[in-house]
Amino acid sequence: MKKIQVKSLPFRDVIRELADSFQTDYSEKCDETLLKLPESIGEGRIRGINFNNGLGIVIYDCMFLEEVEIRFTKSDIHPVKYLYTAQGELKHCFANDETTHLLKKFECAIVASQGHDGHILKFKAEENIYVVSLEIDRKRFFSDLKCELSELNNGLKTLFCDSDAKNAFFHKGFYSIAFE
Repeated sequence: MKKIQVKSLPFRDVIRELADSFQTDYSEKCDETLLKLPESIGEGRIRGINFNNGLGIVIYDCMFLEEVEIRFTKSDIHPVKYLYTAQGELKHCFANDETTHLLKKFECAIVASQGHDGHILKFKAEENIYVVSLEIDRKRFFSDLKCELSELNNGLKTLFCDSDAKNAFFHKGFYSIAFE
């Protein structure tokens, strides 16, 4: 298993750090940062896009030759993540918890770690994956949405108003327009 530790934010820095770990180059255009996996690691690409209001997105569109574990360990409050698995499977766990959450194809989850604890994402070997991680900087994004937040149910309102990360949050769901 290849283990990678990422200590960076914003999201363009995450891609840069992943590129360093994979010993490959990355490219930047506007607010998008892209890395193509070297053949020794797998195939495909990982890209990150920064938006001005505290939103970012990381898209994993690749296949790894061996199992990969990415540990997000920045010693700061981590963003709220909306994870969507369009292809393949993804395992998620909080850095301070051994409980693993499996997201199968077309499943999604909203996750928020507690305090400065991070997240761990695990990808299977030799499996094509397409995972979207929408990442929301709690303080920057939600501070402008006081009116909109007042309309949410209590669970989501508590999550989004928790800019100091006092509580961990995990909610798994299923969303898809696919017919199987």
